[in-house]
Amino acid sequence: MSVIRKKKFWLILIGVVATAVAVSYTALMFKLHGFERDMRLYLIAQGVDESEILSIEAKRSMLPTYPVSVVFEHDPERSYMFKPDETEKGQFVLLDSRIPPQLVDREAQNAEYAAYLEAYGFTDAKRLGMTDSSVLAEGEKAAELLRTSRGESETDMSALNGQRVNTYKFSVDHPELREQLSLSEKDKIDAYLIKIGTLVRGGYVEVRRSSSDGQNHTQPERYTLRGEPAAP
Repeated sequence: MSVIRKKKFWLILIGVVATAVAVSYTALMFKLHGFERDMRLYLIAQGVDESEILSIEAKRSMLPTYPVSVVFEHDPERSYMFKPDETEKGQFVLLDSRIPPQLVDREAQNAEYAAYLEAYGFTDAKRLGMTDSSVLAEGEKAAELLRTSRGESETDMSALNGQRVNTYKFSVDHPELREQLSLSEKDKIDAYLIKIGTLVRGGYVEVRRSSSDGQNHTQPERYTLRGEPAAP
C-alpha cells in the first residue's frame, strides 16, 4: 500500500470514528433532553405548578440508567433524584430518600387544606403553590410569622423547632370578610397555610384592593384567618 493510500485510509478511518462519536453524542443529548422534557410533563401531570420547578437535568451515569436531577423553587439548595421507569414510558421513579413536598398526595392534601380553610369560612379555595420552605427555628422568619399570624397562641413553639415548615398559597373567597372590609368583587383575597411536619399549624390572609384601572397595585393588607389585623 502506497503512502498516499495509507494516508487516505487513516483519514477515512478517523472520519468514520469522528462521525460515529458525533452521532452517538447527538443521540445521547437527544435522549437526555427527552428525559428532561418527560420529567417536566410528569411533574405537571402530578399537579406541580411549572413555576415551582427551578431546574431539571438528566445525566449519563456509570449505571445502566439516566438519573434526572430536579430542583424546586422552594429549596434551591437541594436536588431530588429520579430515574425513568423502565416499564412505563413517561413515568419516573424517585431515587431520593425524601419525597418532595410537591409530590405528596395532592388530592388528599387539597382536601385537607380545603377543610381547614372552610372551618374559617373561606370558599372557592384554589391552591396556587408553595411560597416558602425552611426549617423552623427560634427567631427565624417562619417562626415569627406563625406566632404573629395565628390569632391564637401556640402552647409550646420550642417543641416544633427543627421541623420542616412549608407555606402554601391559595386563592380564596370569604363573603363575610368582603363585607367586613368593604371589598369589591375585583379585590383579591389570598390565604396562606403554614404546615409544620404533617400538620397545618396556622396561616394568614392577604387582601389586595384593586385600583381604579382594575389592577392590584396597592400593598397587601394582612389579617389572621379569623379576620383580625396581623403583623405585616
